[in-house]
Amino acid sequence: MKKYFSIGETSKLNDITPKALRLYDKMGILKPAHIDEDSGYRYYSVDQFIHIDVIKYSKSIGIPLKEIKEIFDKGDTKLFMGFLEKQEEIARKEIKKLENILSDINNLKQYMEYSFYKEESFEFFERQIDKRYVVKSVLIKEDTYESVAIKHKNLYKVFEKLDLNMDIEIGYFLDIDSIKKGVIDRKAIYIGVNNVNENNKENVDEIPKGRYLCINYKEKDRAIVKEKVECYIDKHNINSDVVIEMELLNDVFDYSNITYELQILI
Repeated sequence: MKKYFSIGETSKLNDITPKALRLYDKMGILKPAHIDEDSGYRYYSVDQFIHIDVIKYSKSIGIPLKEIKEIFDKGDTKLFMGFLEKQEEIARKEIKKLENILSDINNLKQYMEYSFYKEESFEFFERQIDKRYVVKSVLIKEDTYESVAIKHKNLYKVFEKLDLNMDIEIGYFLDIDSIKKGVIDRKAIYIGVNNVNENNKENVDEIPKGRYLCINYKEKDRAIVKEKVECYIDKHNINSDVVIEMELLNDVFDYSNITYELQILI
């Protein structure tokens, strides 16, 4: 049996490029077992094949070459075990991150499907909605379209500061007394939160669960809807402290064409 294998043979047997073997030699991770003095050719022994396997596996699970070199410099299997445990924790965090991404994608799809289904309707309907958690920013009468947009963007900083995850839902808190007068008065803008726990619960506001009276409309139809809502709540003697105007995602490219859903807790 051959005692040494050339760099080409070693490359083919271990499914690794000669370029990678030269890099590991240069970095001091894996030196050839023998170098021909005359030709300068590199040769590797069978015993080194397991070292190549360790390097390939370490790379496949994300261990940087610098740390792989440390493993080989120390030659300590327990140290290698420690690096594996470190990569295990990193992998678990990545899995959690990907699970959150999948959850966000699913929520966005459901939100958009609902938005398409309810894109425009001048009929009242009822919805059972679960409790929602939000971060909000108070609006004033002097706010312009641009200043509201700035307050909306500033809410993102609150999420970063409090380490909160943004939900898809964006909307406004309204004043029912104003609606009774035929005016949709926005008191605050909000963004939904989807990772509320006991540690951050005190930093967010709640929209209570319950049965909501709803109607959908676009900005161009706001005046018509105001009159319709005003008549409806007066006729049915509705008086609620929770009135929401939620933005739907029926058109992400033309903001002027989006649909709103008015929600009144009943």
